[in-house]
Amino acid sequence: MMMFRLLLILALAMALGTGTAAAKTRCLLVADAASGSVVHSEGTQCEETMGPASTFKLPLALIGFEAGILADPEHPAWPYKKSYEALRAVDRETTTPRRWLTESVIWFSRQLVAELGEERFAAAVRELRYGNGDVGGDAGANNGMTHSWLNSSLQITPLEHAGFIRRMLLGELAVSREAVEHTIASLPRFEGGAGWQIIGKTGTGYVREANGRLGKRQFGWFVGFGQREGRTLVFAYLSEDEKPGQSAAGPRTRDDLLKRWAGIAE
Repeated sequence: MMMFRLLLILALAMALGTGTAAAKTRCLLVADAASGSVVHSEGTQCEETMGPASTFKLPLALIGFEAGILADPEHPAWPYKKSYEALRAVDRETTTPRRWLTESVIWFSRQLVAELGEERFAAAVRELRYGNGDVGGDAGANNGMTHSWLNSSLQITPLEHAGFIRRMLLGELAVSREAVEHTIASLPRFEGGAGWQIIGKTGTGYVREANGRLGKRQFGWFVGFGQREGRTLVFAYLSEDEKPGQSAAGPRTRDDLLKRWAGIAE
């Protein structure tokens, strides 16, 4: 990890990014999965934390498969219940692990955490060494099992995110190879141009302003890895909107990277 950080610092000295048209780049980091060497970097906040938002579904999937609660990309298929009070129509359907990750269905995450239980959930996150590992939630709110990854106690840097993906691919996490394979098979896939296949997860949240309160500007994550002809690159991209009132930042961040991927990866 120390060498990974040194390589990042060297790369950051050579490049600053502009981000999407309506957002600034907090950090875009692309690194070789095998060696850890930095291929491309932008932004100056690669070692500053942010809540993972829906990108937390990736480690949560690893935990769920390892625990045996999730069986494979299509099982279990959990039916929607009105008590989940989903706001989006797309969330009000029976959901499998693959659909959960593709559509980013929040009630599925919360049901999975409930199945794990508080102690097993907290222990599993710590064992993965994911971010700061804090799933306690908001102070005094007792909401860690439903909100800790949503602008709350759980925090992670882009550097840590890229490192986590790399450790997953190298088999260095405290989960079985089967759990990793099922998680990867359940994640969304995209075309990155020039023969690259991109596998990753988006996340969207609201930026905390100087007063500590959540504002109206969004941040957007896209984390994962790209593969082509035996080569694998891991990436973490975190953007921050410069003004409120825009579409979901996570998908915009993803689309920006997909447009630029082939040029970055060469």
